Amino acid sequence: MMNHTYYVKIPIDYDGNDLDGYLDYIKEYYPEIYQNLKFGDFIENGNESGYRANGLYIVDKEDEKFKLSILSDEPDDYGTIPLKFESFTKFDAGYHFETIRDPNCCSYMHNNYTPVNLLFILSKKWKNNELYNNYCEFFYNSNKYITISPRSISDLLLINEETIYGQIYTTHPTENNYYEFDIDIDTEEGKFLSKYDKILYI
Repeated sequence: MMNHTYYVKIPIDYDGNDLDGYLDYIKEYYPEIYQNLKFGDFIENGNESGYRANGLYIVDKEDEKFKLSILSDEPDDYGTIPLKFESFTKFDAGYHFETIRDPNCCSYMHNNYTPVNLLFILSKKWKNNELYNNYCEFFYNSNKYITISPRSISDLLLINEETIYGQIYTTHPTENNYYEFDIDIDTEEGKFLSKYDKILYI
């Protein structure tokens, strides 16, 4: 199921900028959007947007009732996906950034930080081998993940010859929170990594 970014125009200062009031406005004036909302979708208020993530809200859920939440100001104060919308436990990796956008939308995320529940990752059984001193593997939504730590991301990016496309997701504070690469399956590292759908570096 894909993430959506919906475009609405809510008057500035409507209901004292109360986000519950924003949602009531959407329910009344954009009923089709309201009916299709789901946890993790985005709402862009066209009366506030125009610069980076201004006017962009994320659809939250509390006691089975929808609410709007603002983006987090950490680690990027231009807007970051809040930690409660964590990948690997609530969403697939990259879910928040692979959104179907209304053509009127002009907001954009200033980063690709992927919120991760490290306690979930660290609770998995860690293994050892010659290539990666510490790693664990787990499944989520039919995807097979490998978590590697500690290992220099630059070393992994040397695996860039060709054949198998993949992504490394990292929890480190980098400008982009995932890296795209190709795996050369003729190398020892490539044979090892090609068994996994996603790689998470922590």
